[in-house]
Amino acid sequence: MDEQFEVRRLDAPDVDAAAAVLVRAFFVSPFWTWFEPDAAKRHALMEWYMPVGVRYGLLAREVFGVGDPLRAIAIWDPPEDAPTDRDPDGTLSGYADHAKHMSAEAIARSEAASETQRPVRLRVMDGRPFWYLSLLGVDPVAQRSGAGAALLGDMFARADASAVPICTDTAEEANVPYYEQHGFRLVHHGELPLGGPNFWTFRHDPP
Repeated sequence: MDEQFEVRRLDAPDVDAAAAVLVRAFFVSPFWTWFEPDAAKRHALMEWYMPVGVRYGLLAREVFGVGDPLRAIAIWDPPEDAPTDRDPDGTLSGYADHAKHMSAEAIARSEAASETQRPVRLRVMDGRPFWYLSLLGVDPVAQRSGAGAALLGDMFARADASAVPICTDTAEEANVPYYEQHGFRLVHHGELPLGGPNFWTFRHDPP
């Protein structure tokens, strides 16, 4: 039976706990195992990268969590958002230090993923402003508990009320039916370059 989760907006004191959830949620995902195949190096990289991602989301005040302790995290990019303007030199999130933590291969894979997926999102959303779910991570101990669904439902209520669509993507094939069951429709299936995994892009439209 699904638990009842209260969704709350996260802030700076939550960074470490939120990042720890994301490390556990994505450690063996197809994207991260491609991004850094060596498990020990991947863990060290993710322990640096996930706090960066949370801090980046906090710049737009669009990081949400459920559970006490935290069990699931959602990070959103708002409509009309210009990420490069939010953190132009990477110092606010900490991404400016990426060369110290990411190998040349990981940097190349990151850039290839962004250059492949971002144009797809813009195309499948027809040039309209949209919310982008950049990360939805559920702690393995809380999977199938309703934690992720609570975070999606909270955003659907906000986005639908303002008639703004939502986009997200995944490199985990098992997530395809999950997103379809929770209000998204599949609009693209592709493959990341440099030997990367397949990815699936989804869209949710207001009723």
